[in-house]
Amino acid sequence: MSHPFLSNYSLQYHLDDVECSGSEDMLSDCAHGGIGVHNCFVMAEEAGVTCSECNETDVRLVDGVTSDDGRVEICFIGLWGSVCDDSWDYREARVVCQQLGYNGTSAALSSHRVLTDESLFYYLDDVDCRGNENFLSECEHRGVGIHNCGVGYEEAGVICSNAVECDETDVRLVAGTTPYDGLVEICLYGLWGSVCDTRWDYRDAEVVCRQLGYDGPSYPLLSHYGSSEPRYHLDDVHCEGTESSLSDCSHRGIWVHDCSLYEAAGVVCTNVTCIEGTVHLVGGDDVSRGRVAYCYNGTWYSVCASDWDTTGEEARVVCQTLGYDTSYYASVVVNYGRGTNPSSH
Repeated sequence: MSHPFLSNYSLQYHLDDVECSGSEDMLSDCAHGGIGVHNCFVMAEEAGVTCSECNETDVRLVDGVTSDDGRVEICFIGLWGSVCDDSWDYREARVVCQQLGYNGTSAALSSHRVLTDESLFYYLDDVDCRGNENFLSECEHRGVGIHNCGVGYEEAGVICSNAVECDETDVRLVAGTTPYDGLVEICLYGLWGSVCDTRWDYRDAEVVCRQLGYDGPSYPLLSHYGSSEPRYHLDDVHCEGTESSLSDCSHRGIWVHDCSLYEAAGVVCTNVTCIEGTVHLVGGDDVSRGRVAYCYNGTWYSVCASDWDTTGEEARVVCQTLGYDTSYYASVVVNYGRGTNPSSH
């Protein structure tokens, strides 16, 4: 293959038709057409090589402040090249850091936070990882060397760490007004992430609150707090209500979602404080609706709907007892699930 940057009009050809097996110690040990025997054109057919200690698909970090951060480079055909930051996020960062031997948290950096060199070239663009790949080269991309990136200002970077910010499958509430309400976050792969509110209901809230140590009624909240994390760990969560951990519930898959930043699931948790004669609502989409429960002898009981006035008078009394204005709309609804109390009254 002609190598123009090595060409010089004064060159002479010594070898032609060189054929090596790869095990030779010297180039002269390879088969060839004879010293000085050739039919090559000067400045058009000079052979060249590029030597490197870079192993195929290896990754490294360069231009960082420390050895744990920097611009991501990947090795192809013995040369280091950059990765474009299009669609670059925490999933790609996790794969890179894991490939480099880190087992803690990772963060993605776009090029405005990475020192760049205008002489760089790109190997990968539109990289899309699931987050569980062993090598960056296993992630989807446009093809090696195919990109539309601006050199010097679109390089992807990462920060890697061996520190873990949370214990796997733990949950917590953030951005709430009290310690027992807020946006639900779950720890996966050592990182906190939000849960999408698609299909989020009282059974999911019940599991979260139980995991957090609350034993009272729980209420789901939809898109109530916005999102404190730019990443979602779970979507389409469906719990039976008996699971001991939110991670035991079915879902689309870790990091598989189509949620916006304002579709984060939340909950309100309570501890059992059953005061004689009080009522509360269970199983609704929010605190203002649900199945009526009544406190009797220190235990919550469901209320039978057989004599429940369809005009809504009993419902209006319940709503007034709960502090809602007497003009608040009260209705009779009986589709909030079965009670789990020992008996009904």
